[in-house]
Amino acid sequence: MNNLCDLYLAYLEKRKIYEKVKEFQKQENHSRNFAIIMDWINETIEISQFASQQAVTACLMLKTDEETLLITA
Repeated sequence: MNNLCDLYLAYLEKRKIYEKVKEFQKQENHSRNFAIIMDWINETIEISQFASQQAVTACLMLKTDEETLLITA
C-alpha cells in the first residue's frame, strides 16, 4: 500500500488491511497525509483490541491547503 488511492480501493473491495497497516513504514515516496492516515488506522486498531472496549469510533481531522477532511471509522 503506497497511497490514498490504494487505501480507498482496499476499502471498496472490502479487503483486510490489518497486516499492511501493522507493517507500515513511512518512505520518501509516501505523502505526508498518507502517513498520517496510516498511523491513525494503526492507533485505531490498537485501541480496538482492548478487551474492555466493545466498540471504537475514531475521528481524524486532516487539514489540507484548501479543505478540511473529517474521517470517521
